[in-house]
Amino acid sequence: VSSVRENLLKYSRLGAAISIVKQFAYCALAATVRASFREELSRISNAARGEFRKSLRPAEDERVKLHLAEGPMHAVFSKAALFFLKRHGPLRTVHIHRCIE
Repeated sequence: VSSVRENLLKYSRLGAAISIVKQFAYCALAATVRASFREELSRISNAARGEFRKSLRPAEDERVKLHLAEGPMHAVFSKAALFFLKRHGPLRTVHIHRCIE
């Protein structure tokens, strides 16, 4: 249990502290996505799928920004790669990418 906890704590440090304002803004975007998804289910049409994808894009972009805290993407990627290498030892590049995904 302590090993799992330690791994979770190490992995959690890869992210960034997010202000409550940004968290609420992201929640509002998530609510928009949820509403679009409900609409998608009720209409089941190509137009509804298009609207869902359109509303999902800004939410996904914002999620990535929050995760990176507006820092360079390669820095987060390299930290995550090092985390998995320390945890599992040498890995093939393809396996590292799958772990990070």
